[in-house]
Amino acid sequence: MKRILGALGIFFGTIVGMLALMTITSNLWELTPWGGAHRRPLGPLPDPRLELTTATRQVIIDAQPQPITTVIIEDTIYLPLAELAPLLGATLEFDSGDNQGRRLLLRRGQERLTLSLGSAIVESTSGFALLDNPVVSVNNTFLVPLQLLQEHLQVGLGVTPRAIYISNRPAGSIPVLVYHAILPDAETRLAGGNTYTSMYVLCSEVFHEQMNYLYNSYFYTATLADLEDFLYRGRLLPEQLVMLHFDDGFYCNIRYAYPILKAYGFRATLFLITEKVAELGDNQPPLDYGKLTWAALPSLVGTEDVFETASHSHSLHRTQEGDSTQTLLMTATQEEVRQDLLRSFEIISNHSAYSFPLSQHTPAAISALRSSGVTMAFVGNYTYVTINSNPFNLERIGIARSADFALFRDIVHRRMR
Repeated sequence: MKRILGALGIFFGTIVGMLALMTITSNLWELTPWGGAHRRPLGPLPDPRLELTTATRQVIIDAQPQPITTVIIEDTIYLPLAELAPLLGATLEFDSGDNQGRRLLLRRGQERLTLSLGSAIVESTSGFALLDNPVVSVNNTFLVPLQLLQEHLQVGLGVTPRAIYISNRPAGSIPVLVYHAILPDAETRLAGGNTYTSMYVLCSEVFHEQMNYLYNSYFYTATLADLEDFLYRGRLLPEQLVMLHFDDGFYCNIRYAYPILKAYGFRATLFLITEKVAELGDNQPPLDYGKLTWAALPSLVGTEDVFETASHSHSLHRTQEGDSTQTLLMTATQEEVRQDLLRSFEIISNHSAYSFPLSQHTPAAISALRSSGVTMAFVGNYTYVTINSNPFNLERIGIARSADFALFRDIVHRRMR
């Protein structure tokens, strides 16, 4: 009797387990399709107050839009393998030893992958691996998660709410562009202040032209998290990419750069001198076209869809008494730098990146950053970031008023020497 009861327990336990699996599987099939619309250039410079809608997510391969429909299954992005394979130089066939058509062989270069429908296991020439999500089929179409592309096909990959960027040849270097202030030409000319002649102030019309070029050339804008993964974990990123930085924290970038970046779906980082933000409190001064106006904290609220914020120091950007070429950071102790950084952390959103004031740094400053959890620090050496770059001496390229459009194109296409 005990054996019979035990056998019945096992039988019913198996039935319950199968029902649970069926429930999970049925949930997996709740699909949300995303269409692939074509890009269109924007018209005039957007009004800084204008709320712009986002575009449908596209699939862009080697800087060319492709008519591939993406599928979302439980927050995971899937792509149709049969459409994708030839664009990645891969061949696809059913496993001749599988009579049910549930196993696929994917070949790309020297790599050979075996995929099974409903399974997250990938069999490759080097062994077995496990994906976070299984291969699935909808209407006889095999769908694979993006993870397969990056980890097993070694393609460059970037994802935004608008698009999926894939490149057969991943980026070997990254142009990190740094701006300071964006203001309209006519207003600064009329104001007659130093903003019209300053090399650090770029007119908004030129900035709009630059961003329009990046958009229509299908550039991916990398984030700080992307760069950290690239440097420390060897993440493969799309070849056609840039990073966009804004140093100091001027209000004009909220008024004029933000709506342009938002319209194009770009991401960027504001490196703030947080002392200036703290001094203003909740009071945002009106924009002065004749001189640069600092941004107050309330002005930053609502820009998180474009900007993340990081430290450009709290008060150590001030210059030494009697020497305007040297910042206070150059004589600060490790503990002083650490305390200054902690004050910045109270205001900024990203605690992993730092922009050295005037690109100046010391061993004590670097030690303070490391001990506080910072993993990347930027200077202005006017060259590109590579996998071999020193994470605490990361190169950036300043985009000044004097940079013409031909030079900008050379910079972003890595033709600058």
